Amino acid sequence: MRSAQYAIAAIIVAALSGCVQSAAQSTVRGLPDGFEDVDLANPEPFAAWRDDRSQFTITTFGSSSCAPLPTSVSAPDDSTIAVTFVPAAALMCTADMASTTHVFDTPSGIDADGRVTAHVLFDYPEDSELELPLRVR
Repeated sequence: MRSAQYAIAAIIVAALSGCVQSAAQSTVRGLPDGFEDVDLANPEPFAAWRDDRSQFTITTFGSSSCAPLPTSVSAPDDSTIAVTFVPAAALMCTADMASTTHVFDTPSGIDADGRVTAHVLFDYPEDSELELPLRVR
């Protein structure tokens, strides 16, 4: 009987976690190339351009098994990229600190040659918002 309950719970978790799609083109563990000098003793999320500015990255820090999931990307004006993250769907998270880099296509309408800021909303029970200027390597 108990194994049937576990199986049902696993099916529900799998179904729910599949409902939210990542807005990132890719997500990788680690720091983006050229940013290996980030202070890992005091990690803070940051945003950076990729080489030709057709893509940008946002790097977050936290449990390696529960990286936040980006759910939307938009360009409210030509110098702001808005990105919303939600908590990972994992039930159990490891007690470690790791960097996760999310790679996004630059939204149309962004003046990639000007100063661009990523307005990042972490849509958690305690919402937090950050303004992250896009760095250049």
